[in-house]
Amino acid sequence: MVIGITGGIGAGKSTVMNYMKEHFDCFIIMADDVARDLQMKGEEAYKEIVDWLGEEALLPDLELNRAYIADYVFEDSERIDKLNSIVHPKVRERIVKLINDNISKYKHIALEAALLVEQHYEDVYDELWYVHTPKDIRIKRLMSDRGYSYEKCLSIISKQLDDDSYKEAADYVIINDGDFNNLYTQLKSKLV
Repeated sequence: MVIGITGGIGAGKSTVMNYMKEHFDCFIIMADDVARDLQMKGEEAYKEIVDWLGEEALLPDLELNRAYIADYVFEDSERIDKLNSIVHPKVRERIVKLINDNISKYKHIALEAALLVEQHYEDVYDELWYVHTPKDIRIKRLMSDRGYSYEKCLSIISKQLDDDSYKEAADYVIINDGDFNNLYTQLKSKLV
């Protein structure tokens, strides 16, 4: 079974994925990792991004300057759409290939991405699980783990789906409020 794991930034999707991998021998696909790989020098999305943004988007080693791109792109919704139009189709294609290459080797494949709902991955996964974490906990995690300012946290969260939209799309809601025993109990109940 292919399980889509989604939720807002700071919800703990990676924690869920790591637990599934370690305890249930799931094959794990992290959409952000796939996107990062596709943007490495010589990969499929790299040339299109450089053609669009020019050489100022490159580091001295000719890899993409992710900090520059993030600052430039996230100021403007049209730029976000442009970057997404370059990266997302290639990510989806690579994810489908990874699933097809591994579906017979594992009982479960877990696909994590914040945008599974928005990018309409319904035809890729069998079930969608939403990792729900209260907003205040997410903000604390982001400020602590990533060094984000409070304002940056609010800005990012405001651009993502709200809880009700995620819940409406999900087949299962996982509560991740910091009680790891409860989190693991929920996962065990679905994966055994």
